[in-house]
Amino acid sequence: MSSNSPMQIIRDLPRLQWRGLDAPPYDIITVEWSHDQAARGVPYVDGEMHDWTGRTSFRFTVRLFFLNGLLDEPNHFPDTWEDWRTALLDGSADTLIHPLLGPVLACVVGGKFEIRSSTASGIIVDVSFSETLDDPAGPQGLLPPDIDAGTLAAAADTSAAEFGVTFPTGKGYTSLLDAWNAVKSGLFSASLTVSGQLDQLMGIAGGMIDAIDSLNDPAAIAAYDNTIAFWNSIKDKSAKVAAANRPTSKKVLRQDATLDAFAASVNNSLVDVMGLNLHALRLPIVSRGTTMTYYT
Repeated sequence: MSSNSPMQIIRDLPRLQWRGLDAPPYDIITVEWSHDQAARGVPYVDGEMHDWTGRTSFRFTVRLFFLNGLLDEPNHFPDTWEDWRTALLDGSADTLIHPLLGPVLACVVGGKFEIRSSTASGIIVDVSFSETLDDPAGPQGLLPPDIDAGTLAAAADTSAAEFGVTFPTGKGYTSLLDAWNAVKSGLFSASLTVSGQLDQLMGIAGGMIDAIDSLNDPAAIAAYDNTIAFWNSIKDKSAKVAAANRPTSKKVLRQDATLDAFAASVNNSLVDVMGLNLHALRLPIVSRGTTMTYYT
């Protein structure tokens, strides 16, 4: 329920979630991060220059109250706790919905609780999460909102038409949404035909973007943004289909090697090798006998 008061605005934030589970009542969510700043000294000059090399993962700690009776809920312990215990003890990555940052791909890195006679209605649990990357070669950082491409296409069609920009004739379809609906059914096959259709759809959307941009009309910003959002969605799907169609092979290392050295030996980029061999990212040296995958 909204507080309708700027002095209570924190209460109106979205509720914390982990693995689709709404959090029980909680008191503190601490967020920490830092920037990697590589220092470079200049001879005979005091101080240092710094090159930003990236942000470290967000780190979250949260205090969860699995206490019966809070918010008129009698079963936070053991019922809610048992669901959360299963979710917290699974070490794989999943989506954390943070009240301020939104969806974040994260993993549980630790936690603690105590059984106290002074809190006889349940337990208080402190949990630590860390933002993580699922694919070093893919999108990084906070997760974008998961908006259906059809929704984006419909919004782009409607807003662009308000300024006289419509789907070009002679393409076999009448709108971006119509074209998308025809393509999406074949996505599961990840075929080269589908890849070509997606690229063609990107080209058509790109032409509409150029047409909107050429209007030089500030009122068309929404139309421009909607069509860009659809183009980006199709671009992401096209990249995934292209990756699925790219042939790979495997090789067993005969001697210890760095990822850089292995990538060079098979004429792949370091990013390609990292994305195909997540199991090899834990240590700087990949041990002899490890099976590595690479693009051929």
